[in-house]
Amino acid sequence: MAEDSIPRVLRKQIPGDYFLSTSEGITIQPGVSTDQYEIITTTGGSPILTYRTNLDLSGYVRQDLTFYPTSVIIQQGAFDAFYTAADTGAAWVWDLVTTTPVTDEDLTNWEVHLVGRTSEIPGFLSSNFSLQEIVYGRMRMFSLNSNDPNYFVQTQLKEWGLLTETAGHSLYLTRVILPATGTSGTISIPEVAFIVTGLTTKEKDLVYIQQLARTFELQN
Repeated sequence: MAEDSIPRVLRKQIPGDYFLSTSEGITIQPGVSTDQYEIITTTGGSPILTYRTNLDLSGYVRQDLTFYPTSVIIQQGAFDAFYTAADTGAAWVWDLVTTTPVTDEDLTNWEVHLVGRTSEIPGFLSSNFSLQEIVYGRMRMFSLNSNDPNYFVQTQLKEWGLLTETAGHSLYLTRVILPATGTSGTISIPEVAFIVTGLTTKEKDLVYIQQLARTFELQN
């Protein structure tokens, strides 16, 4: 990396939302849901909720700069309360920062690793994503709080990613919420903020051309 690097802070806030979960699937709450999250059904029949957006890097591209991420922080102010009325339950929540977008096809192939199902988490061998495309990935599992059925407690945390540099126009942000069990109740998704810190660098011409070629190759 060249020495003339400039520190940068990128931020994007993602809204919360509310849905109804029943044995028949996930539906919006009329007058409450904002429809900002999409409801997608996987090939295995599991309903998931997803929100996709991006961080715009086009200003760096116009200056022929490469962006090197140094950290990803996901901030949340509200409690985790995925089901506000359920006897039992669990939910998976994925947060991704990627150099290529997560498509509808990727999401319909998204399955949890249970008996009879496959796992296609972006960045791992069974997915369509190479690990180089994952700037940061986080998977959390929440189970119902036995002391307060209105809230969940985190029972698993998995993190991965390479903080991959990019010469592309965007970093892509994806949230996925998958109700696992206990499908009766109201799903309350809290607001979050993605904070990506990094450096923009003016590379030597040959290095920058190689970065452009690599970015193009990954996106195609």
